[in-house]
Amino acid sequence: MVQTDRDILFSNETFVIGMLQAVSGAGFVAAISQLQTLSNLFGKTAFLLVLTSMAVALMVALLAAYCKHQYKLWNVKAQVSASKNESNEAQLRAMKANKYLKAMRIAFVVALIAILFGVAEVLVTVWIRDTAAAAQSPQDKQVDLTRVRSTPKVISVHSTSAEIFGRWSKVAGTGTSFVQAVNTVHVLCGKREGLCTESLAWIAVGKGETASTLEVDTLEYSILEWSATLIRATMAEPTGITFEIRIDPVRNVAERTVNVTDSPAAQGALGLRPRDSWRWSLQ
Repeated sequence: MVQTDRDILFSNETFVIGMLQAVSGAGFVAAISQLQTLSNLFGKTAFLLVLTSMAVALMVALLAAYCKHQYKLWNVKAQVSASKNESNEAQLRAMKANKYLKAMRIAFVVALIAILFGVAEVLVTVWIRDTAAAAQSPQDKQVDLTRVRSTPKVISVHSTSAEIFGRWSKVAGTGTSFVQAVNTVHVLCGKREGLCTESLAWIAVGKGETASTLEVDTLEYSILEWSATLIRATMAEPTGITFEIRIDPVRNVAERTVNVTDSPAAQGALGLRPRDSWRWSLQ
């Protein structure tokens, strides 16, 4: 190979090494700087695969640069030995030069494959997540509702007022539910007013193609008992059912019950049966 061709080859190899180092280095630094964002976008496993592929490509590209330097070094030494008619030494040095040349070219391929794998991983992950999200039915998307958290349980009772926060969790009763499982409640009671106001919000989970809805209701209860150990308030509806809230500040417990008190009215309006009842505990 003439010197001009050799110089062109070295120039091309330098360009390839620089390109591989720039692409892999930029990808690695970008992944590290946007760690949380990319983890949320692609998922932890996919992000780690991309990060690893760029790191591998960068290390192999640096190794290629080292091999190129060694190849150049031993090639020059081989030429010096040949000029001195030291054929055996020239041959050994040429073999070493060729070994580093081969290693450099393998490193090119490995680094390129690692970069292509990282880019392909990003594209495939984005397509899969987008396709999966588009294919989800409304019912599938409602699975995330199990991760909804309500206000922590608080029961605060004073001499003339009481207040509770939390979530009603059903502990008894079947069939018709007056409170959805995903809910949050606030009850404020005033002794002088003789009233307890219940503000109840919940997510009504849709079925099939029906979307879930966020609903809210406000009920007023008449206080029937207020003592150091119990606050009891009730509300009777024309539909033949009675709501009751009990607050026990000593045991730090609050309960909500619904009972059928007028069977004909309840059965006609809501299809409820005599002696149907439900009970919830504040969580």
